[in-house]
Amino acid sequence: MFLSDFRVLVIGAQDFHIQCLEELGIDYTLFQVREEVTEYQQKIANELLITDYKNVDSVISLAKSFHNLRQYNAVIGYKELALKPCAIIAKSLGIPSNCDEHAVEFSRDKLKMRGLLKGTELDNVAFERVNSVEQIKNFLAQHKNAILKPYDGAGSIGVTKISTDNVDEALGYSQAAEDCDLLIEEFIEGNEFSVESISLSGQHQILAITEKLTTGAPHFVEIGHHQPAQLDEKIQQKIESKVCLLLDLLGHKTGPCHTEVKVNNSQVHIIETHTRNGGDNIWELTHITTGINVFERTVTHLLGIEQPSRNSLHHAAAVRYVMPKVSRVSNILHLEDAINLPNVIRVNLSVKVGDKIAEMNSSLARCGYVITSGNTVAEAVESAEQARNTVIFE
Repeated sequence: MFLSDFRVLVIGAQDFHIQCLEELGIDYTLFQVREEVTEYQQKIANELLITDYKNVDSVISLAKSFHNLRQYNAVIGYKELALKPCAIIAKSLGIPSNCDEHAVEFSRDKLKMRGLLKGTELDNVAFERVNSVEQIKNFLAQHKNAILKPYDGAGSIGVTKISTDNVDEALGYSQAAEDCDLLIEEFIEGNEFSVESISLSGQHQILAITEKLTTGAPHFVEIGHHQPAQLDEKIQQKIESKVCLLLDLLGHKTGPCHTEVKVNNSQVHIIETHTRNGGDNIWELTHITTGINVFERTVTHLLGIEQPSRNSLHHAAAVRYVMPKVSRVSNILHLEDAINLPNVIRVNLSVKVGDKIAEMNSSLARCGYVITSGNTVAEAVESAEQARNTVIFE
């Protein structure tokens, strides 16, 4: 078969999710919600259907109708809210996918994931479902500090560190983000890392470990990342082993996965995992340092076609997020200077003159990013911070 003979159904997407389909010459249909349609998608997609793909019953009916006409060879989805519909569609149509219903369910629901780890060697973080001050106080009586968060949230929304001193405030903050029972976990000290992996028919490959920089307590908003993480070889092997075990327990078969871990006193603690690419440009850092495009590798595997040969682009890469220290942007200075600095791959701002700057309590409040490369991690990080600091907001 020629690549143009294959047809893929895509459930929700950002532009970088589907770029490889265009480059490979694979025909595809994109189901997309109206507010997320981009100019690129309107121009490039072979077929674009505006629909609420989160309405599972409706989208299954649509997928069946389109499949009868198109005969899709695979269905893919990487956006957080597209994972479950994609998995259900794949099962209903009987076609390959990067989304598996069991793996999606137990990774999206952090309470279910904790339950899945019970009794295994990964069971080393105390947790509980809570919805009242009394339950939280009982948990804190055993664990001095804890993390409170929605059990199915993302992007640090509703995540807060909690202690006996701020129970009411923390509970109100998390419940405002998500009107549901919450997950409380003991707070693990130590450094935080994320692990990018790709699975092909149940065989897992660890691609990269990313070192993470956050705002710290109480909300731990991620403000920067770099690859590769500077780790002791034994700790790196332990991280890789535990993540592969986690993926086996989830039953994740094909596609990228993003797992967050903390390392404390040589112990590796699984924090959470997602059966999709890492956000915050981490997928791109991985592409820069390994040469592996996880979306291309996933779809070529699902279709049973040859993976194009790629080389890593640089030894190290970094991203730093833009967080202006003003309440409203009245002027932006030296943007072009930052773009033209050595090692800068891209500077992207999501704010313009006149915009208000939100309180920094989730990743949605960040105002842009800088991506850089380097021969060493130190070089990439220095370049990213220099470029970020070059841009002045008044």
